[in-house]
Amino acid sequence: MSLESSEAYFERTLQFYGVQAWELAEASCLELLEKFPDYGEAFHLLAGIYIKQQRFDEAFRFIQKALVFEPEAPHLLNTLGFI
Repeated sequence: MSLESSEAYFERTLQFYGVQAWELAEASCLELLEKFPDYGEAFHLLAGIYIKQQRFDEAFRFIQKALVFEPEAPHLLNTLGFI
């Protein structure tokens, strides 16, 4: 898979997430955000990765960043409520 687009990075991260490879998913998502810092949904995904690891402080920090991009998005508000 060519990792030239934000979607390719996101898809790779989702694949790691899907098999519960949390460390790989986290690293992939952080790389995505380094290369594409305005990819808002990646902040949500990273929050989800941290929730799965019970790293709630970090999850809260990243869901807040996701909300900057979509402050009224129901799926983001739902995640915030879970934390």
